Amino acid sequence: MTVNAEANPPTATQSPSNTIVCAGTSLTLTNPVLGSGGAGTQVFEYSIVSGSSGFSTTVPTITAVVGSNSIWIRTNPSGSGCNISSATQYTWTGIANPSGGTIANTAFCEGSSASVSVTGVSNATQYLWALPGALSGSSTTSSITISSTTPGTYTVTVTPQNVSGPTTCNGTPVNGTITVNPNHTLSLTSAPATETQTLCQGVAITDITYSVGGGATSAGVTGLPQA
Repeated sequence: MTVNAEANPPTATQSPSNTIVCAGTSLTLTNPVLGSGGAGTQVFEYSIVSGSSGFSTTVPTITAVVGSNSIWIRTNPSGSGCNISSATQYTWTGIANPSGGTIANTAFCEGSSASVSVTGVSNATQYLWALPGALSGSSTTSSITISSTTPGTYTVTVTPQNVSGPTTCNGTPVNGTITVNPNHTLSLTSAPATETQTLCQGVAITDITYSVGGGATSAGVTGLPQA
């Protein structure tokens, strides 16, 4: 008479091997290996329900959800008279992908700076900002201070991230428009001597004219003599 040892639980390789994953990641088991014991034809069986039900010989692929995600594997030594092995559980923890976000259009004058923020983001623990070369700033939070000395209109991009251990889940990048306005200028366009005129009472002054430039569209005048 031959006495066979009961089958011990099998092992397998988790795919992916990182046990913290982003929601939506495909999860499965590969390279199953028999445990010791058992006899006859030993068939691998899998379940995504529990360690005691829902088993089939089909290797499952599941989509990670936020929270716990498990696949169980066992061996069934059919025709040997031995019992089915207990199941080995492999678990991944799913974390949420960031979602949402807007950046309000922002303007400031060249040589200065402005604070820019992304709002309305869910499930983010840090932020990856990307700026064009004409803008300066650095941050890993939802707000960044941006400066520039080059007038123009630029697009900034921020990617919300959810980080847990070795895993980084990226949300959809959010874009915003930054306008750097040129500084206002005021230039004399009449003759230089017109700025300082000495006249007799009742004599009209020569017109003094200026042009505005940069971001200016008009100018105000103060200190004119009263009639």
